[in-house]
Amino acid sequence: MGDETSRRRFVLAAATALTTGVAGCGTGDTNGTTNGTTDGATTTTQATTDATTEETTTQTASAWLRVAHLSPDAPAVNVLVDGSVALEGVAFGAISDYLSVSPGDHTVAVRTTDGGSTVFEETLTLDVMAYTAAAIGEVSGDSPTFTVAPFVDDPGEVPSDSAAIRLVHASPDAPAVDVAVAGSADDPLFSGVEFGAASDYVAVPTGEYTLEIRPADAQPSIDPVASTTVALESGAWTAFATGYVSPGDEPADAPFDVLLQSDTPPQE
Repeated sequence: MGDETSRRRFVLAAATALTTGVAGCGTGDTNGTTNGTTDGATTTTQATTDATTEETTTQTASAWLRVAHLSPDAPAVNVLVDGSVALEGVAFGAISDYLSVSPGDHTVAVRTTDGGSTVFEETLTLDVMAYTAAAIGEVSGDSPTFTVAPFVDDPGEVPSDSAAIRLVHASPDAPAVDVAVAGSADDPLFSGVEFGAASDYVAVPTGEYTLEIRPADAQPSIDPVASTTVALESGAWTAFATGYVSPGDEPADAPFDVLLQSDTPPQE
């Protein structure tokens, strides 16, 4: 997912251009003077209105942040934003709705509900767009791998008759994977997606698909590790690969699963 700095900070710049009209004054007869002043005043008023509307829109636009608990052996957690509890009792497999927050720096902390231990705390810089903060990895063992991985939920422009879908790999015991539509194993949608990473978005026609997941570079004839059927409507979607491929050998009985989630925040 890139170096630690890029994972911890989302820094994007936005600029707003404000324009004003210039009133003109006629020097001819009374009608000329009146018309010139009226036209100029109208232009200035319109420009000022446009600028005020644009400035208000910029000031009220939100960043959108949701939390996904994808750490199979972690207890339920509370999520705090700037010291205040935003989500309570988030259990494994839960993905919250988008929270509306102001653009800028926000301290996000994750605390267990059983003992109140803080397992993650970072300052994230959020722009006017949507993000997912995914709790992944494991809390048990000699070398815990628990972390919160941030993802930008931005597929770009999606045609009305298409769906944009990506994969987030959050299964701790699964290798890098390829994902293909059933019957198209030799032409996967996503290739070599590693644990903790997200694929790029891929646009496909809307409809129902059976997705097959195999170890990266496996022969198409190899049986998939898992398969899932998804119904994709227009818009952006993330398929979160979660749980354990072999839960009997792991610290929690959390079988492998694929959770499909819309990446479209509420309309303001």
